[in-house]
Amino acid sequence: MAAPNPQPPPPPALPQPDFGRVSTAFQDISTAADNISTATDTLGLELRRLSNLQPLAFNQLVLDQLTLMNQNFARLEQRLTHNQNDTTKLHNNQRVLGNSTATLLPLRDPATGLVIQNCPNTTAQIRTLSNQRAVQLLTILQIPVPATLAERRNALCSAFFLG
Repeated sequence: MAAPNPQPPPPPALPQPDFGRVSTAFQDISTAADNISTATDTLGLELRRLSNLQPLAFNQLVLDQLTLMNQNFARLEQRLTHNQNDTTKLHNNQRVLGNSTATLLPLRDPATGLVIQNCPNTTAQIRTLSNQRAVQLLTILQIPVPATLAERRNALCSAFFLG
């Protein structure tokens, strides 16, 4: 008589859906849809009311809002540039920590957000900058210009690192 074939082990239990979470998700979607609907209705109503404005008042309103938006964008760009420079300074700290001749990352011009052209890329280059170039870089970085060249170079070294 042949031995019976052993049965394979049952497959592992698969995760089962949590119908309470499914129900909550549908409720959240429904609430969000209601909020979108209300916001759309409000926006439609207010946009229709734009035609009630006198043309000059409307033009001034639009101009004022555009001016405000430009100011907000300019402040945001300045904050982003400041954050980028802080991140660059942190990277420069880490690079120079293990190697004093390491290449430095360039800083950004706070006024434009662009990388400063011909930025010194080692501490040795900063320490040998001409007086004119040191003044240019300090001015670009919006750092008060010290009286002597040595102080200017020290100020620039400080500007490239968090400290």
